[in-house]
Amino acid sequence: MAATPTSEYASGAFAQRMPDELSPRHLVRRLLVLVVLVGVVAAAAASLPGLGTLRTRFSQADPSLLALIGVLKLGSCLSKRGRLS
Repeated sequence: MAATPTSEYASGAFAQRMPDELSPRHLVRRLLVLVVLVGVVAAAAASLPGLGTLRTRFSQADPSLLALIGVLKLGSCLSKRGRLS
């Protein structure tokens, strides 16, 4: 009987160790850093003088569209990083 692809993967024939950058602990830490950074930038944009036009533009923007743009930009950055390594 021929081996199925799943049995070959399970046996370790194709098994490779995942990079540490993809461990759940590392990803959670990086996500936390990203959330803090976004919070700092949002607080700066809300409180610093001279950024009135920026506040006005963001107040008129659709939050779901801004989230979609952020996810797409993050995906773009991650795909470029994958090609470099």
